[in-house]
Amino acid sequence: MEKEKISFWVPKDMLERLDRIAKIADVDRTKLILNMLDEFSKTLDASGKVGILQLSVLIRNFGEKMNEWAKNVKKKKVEPLK
Repeated sequence: MEKEKISFWVPKDMLERLDRIAKIADVDRTKLILNMLDEFSKTLDASGKVGILQLSVLIRNFGEKMNEWAKNVKKKKVEPLK
């Protein structure tokens, strides 16, 4: 996969939050943000192909997957988010 570098400004409080989440997930900040962008862009792309009802189902399913991920992260016994 060909890659291209992009840069953008992030508010400090958001960056601190992303760093805490990345630490809990045991990934670096860049990997966390790439994973998030990948999933969100796939969801948005899919929403263009379906109606509002299907979009709500996609969002619900995404939320359920995020909850599963959070439960697995909590099992790692890392200090919780503040």
